[in-house]
Amino acid sequence: MRICVLARGVPDGKCPLNGKYEWGMAVTLAKSGYEVIVIAVDLRIGKTRKKRGLDRFYSEGVEVWDYSIPVGRVGRRAAAKLRLAIISHYYTVLAEEGRLPDLTWGFFGRSFGSVVKGLEKRFGVPYAFTEYESRLLTEKLSAQEIKKLASVYGKAVAVTVPNEAFRMRMEKIFKVGFEFLPPPITLNTARKGHKGFVFLSIGALTVEKGMDVVIRAFAKVKQIRDDVKLIIVGNGDEKQALKEQAKALGVEKNVEFRLPGNGTKLSEQIAESDCFVLASRKELFGAIYIAALAAGVPVLTTDCFSPKGLIPPEAGKIVSVDDVYAMGEAMKEACGIPSPYSSEKIALYAAENFSIAAVAKKISDLLKKRKDAFPAPDIA
Repeated sequence: MRICVLARGVPDGKCPLNGKYEWGMAVTLAKSGYEVIVIAVDLRIGKTRKKRGLDRFYSEGVEVWDYSIPVGRVGRRAAAKLRLAIISHYYTVLAEEGRLPDLTWGFFGRSFGSVVKGLEKRFGVPYAFTEYESRLLTEKLSAQEIKKLASVYGKAVAVTVPNEAFRMRMEKIFKVGFEFLPPPITLNTARKGHKGFVFLSIGALTVEKGMDVVIRAFAKVKQIRDDVKLIIVGNGDEKQALKEQAKALGVEKNVEFRLPGNGTKLSEQIAESDCFVLASRKELFGAIYIAALAAGVPVLTTDCFSPKGLIPPEAGKIVSVDDVYAMGEAMKEACGIPSPYSSEKIALYAAENFSIAAVAKKISDLLKKRKDAFPAPDIA
């Protein structure tokens, strides 16, 4: 079975986040045994970041057609029309080569919904869809926009979202059935040696992320254990206020602020920690939790939407939003001796649910359940 994944771009050394969700799906599908082609139409390239026009290559078992055109900021409708025209041309080329896809996989309904529907109309290729746009849950959508997106989702062979809470909210808004399909992760259980016990928090330094709660809870932990450290990775308007808070609580020597990136990969940050903690007041996506679990690191967080269904008791704890006392108690428990958490069990849980192999199996099962929707008689 040949699957074409449509993308906003392809990750590279200069822009590792460019089209990362689409690329993760493409690699996972390839590892599932499918023949995968990525057609990326990158409208956001800088003048010197990459060459213009089409670049064709293979990477990680995936055939890539990466078309770059620096049109800059354009409206959604104009961008969709441009993407549909370019991708339709390449579908025509594939058809002439006898390699027309059996299935198109699209992402982001407001950007690619009309594209996948246009390809289905022109070429008769059915589509699956994955929605990652969290703003659909927070913005006030018009009745017309809801109807349009519901049509995209409803006509898909399968439509997926990255967490259970996301699924429940999307079903309520659009009255369409969605499947929970987590973003695949690469397991990395290598740990970096360090003294004492290290808590790690990663997120924008904004009121919404609740770093103030983390620092206040950490101050309570510092009262019972002196060799503890809190590393906060992020940047934002609240940074100076948070530093002043740590000083006022007498823990400034035990709290380290780091800028995101700064030459250190996310996996390396997690590898030198013993517990991940995030006291968000609202968290719609939650991929950072999965990254921590993949390294065998327990997660302490709040009941802020996205953790629902992701963190079992053996892998961490979920407390109420803004509950400093409960978060402090959870942090005290996490750094207790002996530890209540097993890194091996947490990593095993992550491997069974979020690894590339696990997500690949979910995709295969999902497509097998929907095989009657495909015109191809030999679909797996």
